[in-house]
Amino acid sequence: MTASEIRALFAVASRPEVVSLAGGSPYTAALPLDAVGEMLGKLVLDRGAVALNYSSGQGDPTLREQICEVMSLVGVAATADDVVVTVGSQQALDLVSRVLLDPGDVVLAESPSYVGALGSFASAEAVVRHVAMDSDGLIPEALREELEACRAAGQRVKFLYTIPNYQNPAGVSLSEQRREQVLEIAAEYDLLIVEDDPYALLGFESEPARALRARDAERVIYLGSFSKTFAPGMRVGWAVAPHGVREKLVLASEAQILCPPTFNQLAVSTYLSTQPWKEQVKVFRELYRERRDAMIAALTPRRCRPGSRGRTRTVGSSCGSSCRTVSTRKPCKPAR
Repeated sequence: MTASEIRALFAVASRPEVVSLAGGSPYTAALPLDAVGEMLGKLVLDRGAVALNYSSGQGDPTLREQICEVMSLVGVAATADDVVVTVGSQQALDLVSRVLLDPGDVVLAESPSYVGALGSFASAEAVVRHVAMDSDGLIPEALREELEACRAAGQRVKFLYTIPNYQNPAGVSLSEQRREQVLEIAAEYDLLIVEDDPYALLGFESEPARALRARDAERVIYLGSFSKTFAPGMRVGWAVAPHGVREKLVLASEAQILCPPTFNQLAVSTYLSTQPWKEQVKVFRELYRERRDAMIAALTPRRCRPGSRGRTRTVGSSCGSSCRTVSTRKPCKPAR
């Protein structure tokens, strides 16, 4: 085992003098906390005996139905039976790694990629090979080159791990044309795709893109989370996978945690059914957009220093104080 990069990151981000642009912590103070508090109190009074007990290993059935409604916003058609509720999408990543990976297997991932995912793959003793990106996301030609290199080396590629929307940490999104190209390559090489999509609803400039899972339900495992659109402290995420994989994910989760926390699941379910959560997502988007604009204004000098690579433009966010950015590479006047 090696030192935890995530633990080190949050140790720095939690210091009061630090304004962190690294962690994916949403601005939970923007939630209607009085309404949420009343909702949670009522949950305990009305359903406390259920909420404080064990539940299904696959997750609360009502919540799974609601998750299907959430995923419909990115074009994913699923039933409650397709959904596995997890302790955040991080557990979903761990379950996928446990179920699919053997020591020495290859995982293809964008360069750079989410450190939490890389930690899960490392725990499974997998080999991660990185695929280049540019401002339009993962480069299909680079994906093909890596697959050919693995084939030539006799290496077994288990899946491609991708964050197609507001990628963590690069901030770029996979273009519409490339989404189709990546799926075509995956079909050609019989490649499974793990689509990690926690930020899809938090774009600043456009409506959510249609998920890869919406285009190919048999080849894509879809991971989602309420950590960015509601509260990370609830630790509620999910996975949607082809039937054979889904059953193994449920068994692995039951062996690992027995069942997801019932109270947390019912809290999220109640929030979705009683609170205007879509309006709250709009509140987050506008708030983060304002913060993005303020940050860019503060960081953009009238004249750039020698060697500057240009200004930045953010198109989506994963948290309140931080913004994912992409370079617009606009030329700057040299400093005098």
